[in-house]
Amino acid sequence: MESVWSRQETFPPITVALIDTGVDLSHPELKPVLVEGVNLVDRNKPPQDDNGHGTQVAGVMAAIRNADGIAGIADNVRLMPIKALDRYGEGSEATLAEAIRYAVDRGARVAVLSVGLLKDDPAVREAVAYAERRDVLLVAAVGNNQGPYVHYPAAYPTVLAVGGVGLDKKPVPDANYGPEVDLVAPWLVYTTALGGRYEYRKGTSMAAPQVAAVAALLRAKRPEWRAFEVRERLRQTAEDIGPPGWDERTGYGLLRADRALAADRLPADPREPNDDAASASVFPLGKMIAADIGPGDVDWFRVTSPYDAVLELTFDADAPASGRVDVHDAAGRLRASFSWMSGQKTDVPVRQGVNLIRVTGASDRKTTVGYRLSSRLRMNPDAFEDNDEPYKGYVLPFRSQTVWGTFHRDDDRDWFILQTGIPAEVRIEAAPDTLRMDLVLGWMKAGGSEIAIDEGGRGRAEQFGPLHIDPGTYYISVRSFDRTAVVGMYQLNISISPVYTDPHEPNDRPYQSSDMPPGGAAEGVVADGRDEDWFRFWAESDGAVIVELNGRGGDGRLTAVLLNAEGRPVAEKSWFGWESGVLLEAPVSKGMYYLKITGDGTGGAAPYALRVQTRRLFAGFVDVEGHWAQSAVAEAVSRGWVDGYGGIRFYPDRPITRAEAIAAWAKAAGYRGGRDVPEVHFTDMPKTHWAYPYVAYATARGVANGRSPGRFAPDVAMTRAEMAAFVDRFLDDRRSAGGWTSSPFSDMTPAHWAYGAVLRLASDGWLQGYPDGTFGPDRPATRAEWIHLLTLLAGRARRDGG
Repeated sequence: MESVWSRQETFPPITVALIDTGVDLSHPELKPVLVEGVNLVDRNKPPQDDNGHGTQVAGVMAAIRNADGIAGIADNVRLMPIKALDRYGEGSEATLAEAIRYAVDRGARVAVLSVGLLKDDPAVREAVAYAERRDVLLVAAVGNNQGPYVHYPAAYPTVLAVGGVGLDKKPVPDANYGPEVDLVAPWLVYTTALGGRYEYRKGTSMAAPQVAAVAALLRAKRPEWRAFEVRERLRQTAEDIGPPGWDERTGYGLLRADRALAADRLPADPREPNDDAASASVFPLGKMIAADIGPGDVDWFRVTSPYDAVLELTFDADAPASGRVDVHDAAGRLRASFSWMSGQKTDVPVRQGVNLIRVTGASDRKTTVGYRLSSRLRMNPDAFEDNDEPYKGYVLPFRSQTVWGTFHRDDDRDWFILQTGIPAEVRIEAAPDTLRMDLVLGWMKAGGSEIAIDEGGRGRAEQFGPLHIDPGTYYISVRSFDRTAVVGMYQLNISISPVYTDPHEPNDRPYQSSDMPPGGAAEGVVADGRDEDWFRFWAESDGAVIVELNGRGGDGRLTAVLLNAEGRPVAEKSWFGWESGVLLEAPVSKGMYYLKITGDGTGGAAPYALRVQTRRLFAGFVDVEGHWAQSAVAEAVSRGWVDGYGGIRFYPDRPITRAEAIAAWAKAAGYRGGRDVPEVHFTDMPKTHWAYPYVAYATARGVANGRSPGRFAPDVAMTRAEMAAFVDRFLDDRRSAGGWTSSPFSDMTPAHWAYGAVLRLASDGWLQGYPDGTFGPDRPATRAEWIHLLTLLAGRARRDGG
């Protein structure tokens, strides 16, 4: 300031409102510059400072220059003390809004607010807009110790937001920062204190009055400049001390009173050149900037958004004006276009990250016009809207989950519904991702009253639980305590642990087993990895037991063990809690059997359901009796041609592989292995293959061949056409078709390679087609179909004496 004072310029008096805790009205450095103010905390008292903060701010600006104490920056300031904060430095939003309006209505040209709120209050927002309309410049501190959250009112578009730097011109880590920062000034000052004293103080509260004082000097020197022009002058003349250009910690730079007061005229549009995307000018989110638009001119701006959101743009011009605003992504791709008109708001969608805004004037504009562009970010509605009332609540699945919500407008309230048919333990947490959000979390059972909690405070999570709930419908509500729209999101975490009761406990030992009648069902719960559930049942006769195992939820692994009366395991099966229809099967003899259920303990308690059935065996299997090929299967099994798969099921309708088919034929033909056989040279039939001897035997007999050159395809399903051709070759493919001259099957014509074989076997009554009149030559042959043909072959061989 020495360079400014040395010019010995005389500036006319100008009124600056100090909205704070008041001022020490008798301080010798301040008393001469005071004008009438007001105490909005107690209107029956003068605005006497009972905290000290307001007096400290006042000294930085306006302490008289004399031989004693200190000297304030601007000796032309007439200080209007407005006490809006109490002795503890606290006050209401309503009082702050009233203070701003008081300052405007009583003739202040500048107002300094070294106060702050984390929330965007509608009354304060409107008071700030009122000051701008009345050409009053507001200067406010960004706040301290809360990181990337510039306080309101500094965060409003038309308020000059001031941060702090140290003596080394580096940003002070404790100063708040963000897209709303305009300028920085020294953080540490020596200033006036209560009782006529002086003291060192630090904080952005001490930086803001330095900017306000220079603004007062500038307004006195250039009374014709409007508030936005003073803002722009201070921004444009700041010393860039951070990364080149604007940045969120130092804004446009360090306050330079000498530069601001030296220039006699406003420069041309300081954001030019910004005529293309590559030269786009930074548009700090949430602020107002000034620019010019002329014939053929294009202004590009770069906006960085923390969310996918809506950017509310307000255009104000010096003359009636209109044009287009285009929104592009970071790569320059056009995403949306809108028209703009002076004095109106335009909503444009923005994506998280960098967005490019292109502003053009009307094509018929002939002159250059100055305009102001303000921005305000609003959240998009979340995915669960419209859910502002309980009856509109969004029904969530009854499971543990995380959902994200927003408060995209004032009085937004989000309701969610949980419906359960089982008892459960529920934990609910709502956590904001911003300090600007103060959550209220509610819980209500259908037909009951809501219980709401707000214990965590701003930026902190609210929690319910554990809540033990019965089957029914429940409501969760999440809202902002401030009932205002908030730029930010909240995370709703719901943790659900079903509470299962096991009606069979205690059944942890064989002697405690729960009885199950044949065909009976039971439900139980494996509480943890140590729990065992025992059941027992009586098999009335020799046969098989089939236990259907069904999980009822969870990620844990369950195991069922079937034991005989002596406690020896007969069969075992494992399954996961989310699986159903798993079968444990085993042959049994008449007598008592036990079933033991255990779990691995992962995922908590594991509910399950059981159903036990006993079945008769036919030919050693439960799925053969009643099948059309039951006689053929019984004969083939008894003769040792085929078997099941190591259990109680034969799977007669399962496709048979070429290897299985040839092995069954070879056994039916009398080959039992153990003899030397000619080598076969299929690349996919090594001698180690289990079916190699059978394939070699059939190949030597001339009834088997490969599917493609050099390959036998042993593990591929045999087709019905291959089945027919094999049997036909064995029977002698030179025989007639029994007088048939045409195919009875719509899909078998003389052009098909197996036409003759199918026709001959069909005429013999050995093969049949499907009800739709087709044969299905390329469909897989089943185990039953192949076994049926083998028994027919064996019968003919017996009749022929073979």
